[in-house]
Amino acid sequence: MRMSSSPSAIVVDGVSKRYQLGSDNRIVKLATRWFPKLVDPRAVSDFWALRDVSFRCEPGEALGVVGKNGAGKSTLLKVLCGVTTPTSGTFSITGRVAPLIEVGAASIPS
Repeated sequence: MRMSSSPSAIVVDGVSKRYQLGSDNRIVKLATRWFPKLVDPRAVSDFWALRDVSFRCEPGEALGVVGKNGAGKSTLLKVLCGVTTPTSGTFSITGRVAPLIEVGAASIPS
């Protein structure tokens, strides 16, 4: 393995992203205000799209993110591109990063 003096192109350290389901829903907010006895305030639930993701990508390397639906692939790319912020953890990008998302890829027959 060759040691390089240049910094890693991408460093992701413990990145997590949480969404609160129900909390941003206007209908849930209105129903809670109008019918407080009918709507359970605990109905708001946490959904973790990413949990404690860490990796490095060196300059010139290509990185592919593969996984099942709901695994957090798009969320990770959104965090790295600055579309959304992580709930916790840090990341840094040196240089340019071009995220490519393939939508509707055919499944591979077994």
